Amino acid sequence: MQVAPDGKLWVTLCLGNKIGVFDPKNETWQLIDQKDGIYPHTNPLRSEGPRWYTLAVSNHVSMIDPKTGEQRTIRLPARTWGQALAVRVGAVFGRLRQLDPATRNRQSRHDAAVPYGIDIAPDGGVLFSQLNARRIGRIDPDTGRYELYDTPFPGPRRLRFDSQGICGFRASALGWSHASIRRRRNSKPGHLPTNPPGTETPYALNVDRKTDTVWICGTNSDT
Repeated sequence: MQVAPDGKLWVTLCLGNKIGVFDPKNETWQLIDQKDGIYPHTNPLRSEGPRWYTLAVSNHVSMIDPKTGEQRTIRLPARTWGQALAVRVGAVFGRLRQLDPATRNRQSRHDAAVPYGIDIAPDGGVLFSQLNARRIGRIDPDTGRYELYDTPFPGPRRLRFDSQGICGFRASALGWSHASIRRRRNSKPGHLPTNPPGTETPYALNVDRKTDTVWICGTNSDT
């Protein structure tokens, strides 16, 4: 759930394949069907304008313009043919889930190129992570063109701006990079102080933009 600048609450309804918008002033819901792609997952709302979010199962990043109702979906490439096949299989199971709840546990997405975290950079670019592809990417919101960059650790999951913040889900690490991410030589991991080393599973993080303090949840260490 994220709060938009106008006070409305936006949520991704993964299994329902919808975006929900709650207006707290009159306590009403608007449900928006996802026209292309499967499994709306993470949405950032850091500025005015279109709402961007990831579609985890079908390997897309999508956008809704709240003023016009326009939807745009961008398909991302997989790193390998095996990951591309896993995405296709995942999309089939995603459709079946909407019809039969018994299929929910039959699909594993560990081999698919899963778009996961997403945030809006200070320059307006849309930054996202591909969890199993060991990549982060940047979308130009005006043209829809994207650039992809390898991360120096596996499992990039959540990412946040301002100055730093990408956590490595399976790497027990926090990575940080120049805000443009084009300066790849500056991208580096910092391992979290757990013992034994490498045993942490950082799931999510956030950045206090006033102080640049980075908050991370330690899933395996209850910290």
